[in-house]
Amino acid sequence: MSRTSRVLAVLVALIALAGAAAAEGAGGAFFQIVKPDWNPSFLPDARMPYNVDYFGGYGYGVTYDGSIIGGFGFGFFDSNSMGFLSNWDAQYHMAGGVGGVIVGARLVGTRLVHLDLASRLGLGGLWYYNPSALWRNKGYAIAYAEPYVELGLGFTSWMHLSATLGYAVMANIVPGLAFEDFVNRSPTLGFTVSFGDFERPW
Repeated sequence: MSRTSRVLAVLVALIALAGAAAAEGAGGAFFQIVKPDWNPSFLPDARMPYNVDYFGGYGYGVTYDGSIIGGFGFGFFDSNSMGFLSNWDAQYHMAGGVGGVIVGARLVGTRLVHLDLASRLGLGGLWYYNPSALWRNKGYAIAYAEPYVELGLGFTSWMHLSATLGYAVMANIVPGLAFEDFVNRSPTLGFTVSFGDFERPW
C-alpha cells in the first residue's frame, strides 16, 4: 500500500470515528422483572414464574431517520432456584441467557427525554425445572422476542434513567417440537441506565 493510500485510509477512519462520536446512540445496563399477573383477559395463560429477574447490558445507534439498531445480552434466573425455599418440588424454576439485536424507532429524542418503541430479538438457552413433568430437569435452545416501549428522563446531558414496559415471549427451538414444547410469555417491567447522546442531530 502506498503512502498516499495509507494517509487516505487513516483520514477515512478518523472521519468515520468523528461521525460516530457525533451521532445519537447510547449503551448501558438494565434490570427487568416479569409481571404475568398483568396479562390481559385474552392472554390469560402466562406460564412465566412470578419471580424471574433479568440483568443485562445493551448498546445501540440511532440513524438520521430515527431508526434504532443495536444489540443486547442478558441473563435471567428464578430466585427460587437458588434453593432458598423449602417447597422446591412444588415450584417451577428457570435460568438462562439470551443475546440478540435491538430494532425500533425513536419517537422523541432530546437531552431531557427520549421515547422509543423497539423490540429485542434473540437466541439463547435455558434450564427449566418442571415438577409435574416426567423429566423434571431439561435444557432448551430458545428464541426470544420482546416488543417494548421505553421512556427515559435525562439525569445529566449524557445519562438517562428509563422505564420500559414490554411483553416477552420465549419458546424452545430444540429439543422437542419447536415453539410448542416450551413457551413462556409475560408482560415485563424494566429499568435502565444509559450513557450516550440522546439528542437527535437534525
